[in-house]
Amino acid sequence: MACRICNSNNLSKIITLSKVPKAAQYFVDSPNDKTIDEIDLIILQCNNCGHVQTGNKPVDYYRDVITASSLSPFLAKERVLYLKKIIRENKIEDPRIIEIGSHVGNMVKFISDNIKCKVMGIENCDESVNKSKKLGIIIKKGYLCEDVEGIKNEKFNIVVCFNFLEHMPNPSQFLNNLKLFLEDESYVYMTVPSLNFIESTSCIHEFISDHLSYFTENSLSNLFKINGYQVLDCKSIHNKNDLEIYARFSRPKKLNLDIAKYNLLKEKLNSMIEILNNQNSNIVIWGAGHRSLTLISQINYKNINYIVDSAIFKQEKYAPVSRIEIVSPDILYSLKNVTLVLNLPGIYGEEVISNLDEKIKINITNLYNIKENNLIKIN
Repeated sequence: MACRICNSNNLSKIITLSKVPKAAQYFVDSPNDKTIDEIDLIILQCNNCGHVQTGNKPVDYYRDVITASSLSPFLAKERVLYLKKIIRENKIEDPRIIEIGSHVGNMVKFISDNIKCKVMGIENCDESVNKSKKLGIIIKKGYLCEDVEGIKNEKFNIVVCFNFLEHMPNPSQFLNNLKLFLEDESYVYMTVPSLNFIESTSCIHEFISDHLSYFTENSLSNLFKINGYQVLDCKSIHNKNDLEIYARFSRPKKLNLDIAKYNLLKEKLNSMIEILNNQNSNIVIWGAGHRSLTLISQINYKNINYIVDSAIFKQEKYAPVSRIEIVSPDILYSLKNVTLVLNLPGIYGEEVISNLDEKIKINITNLYNIKENNLIKIN
């Protein structure tokens, strides 16, 4: 199998727990029940990113949030306080909040009762969704990695998810799918059980088939970072039993290229080459680097006589596309009526100009330096 975070196939076995319950929510009706209710639980660690995970298949109900406990007033208040902090610190004027894995919607209702916002949940379990409807709580049917029809046209700027990420077969896919429903600037607040706690206490019995991923502060942060989120905080909570992560998603800005500037440079070069070619000038480009070769390929290069470059391994070769001969700068000692165009990165153009031999300067009728998209005449 591949790592659930980085997709590497380089995983090592940490431990195998033999004959453990095949699912935390699987119960038999009788001691004489012949149904197979045990598995060997395999715990693996990725040697590439360090993430700890099971090697077993997900339980049948991995899409559903199943819990026997109601939401404690302490947890509800703690989460609402954190949400209010997110809203206040980021000056979110129109909070639109979604809870991923809402069960019957207790947390959604508590948020709605205590924060002025638009809030809804998404939950796969039909029974839970139906219960929430009877209570007047907005819970949409769905599972973010597979079924998003219920929230198809929705956008949110705050996402909460409490102890559900560890059940997901592909947490990276989940975080990437989530972006489809996020505003350009959005915030994520999640909790998961802590592998740091299991390691520090040696509570091996905390490993269960329902949990497919076991996160440390490092691996949880890494999951968010490699999927394009900025981690603002990640720490242990609840006597170190759980981890809490707070992250920002900022939609990448579309690259904005001013092609007109580039086209203008090409027009100036073409015009100059045409005029000076009619004056029988020897037109030479200094620079056989990638920027120069690309630019030459985009202009009317047939009247360019030579490309000069100081790199010996490029000399006596021919430029791709234009097939112009690349020669040593020494050729400038013998050419007359030269138009020299420098196309070099950084400060190298100015360096070449300042170090030109006087014998070469005599042969140069026109000297230009290309800086960015500017064709600058030096003499």
